[in-house]
Amino acid sequence: MDLSAKITGIKYKPFLCADLKEFAFRELGKVLSKHASFVLNVSRRCKN
Repeated sequence: MDLSAKITGIKYKPFLCADLKEFAFRELGKVLSKHASFVLNVSRRCKN
């Protein structure tokens, strides 16, 4: 028996959402030793 369908959309509710902390690129070494997930800010103004 063959079964085929067209998916028209997926609805979901995220359960494990956490606000991610934002760190500057210059803090990367410290951040990697303490945090598993984060946002890395690498703007052009941040050169250190």
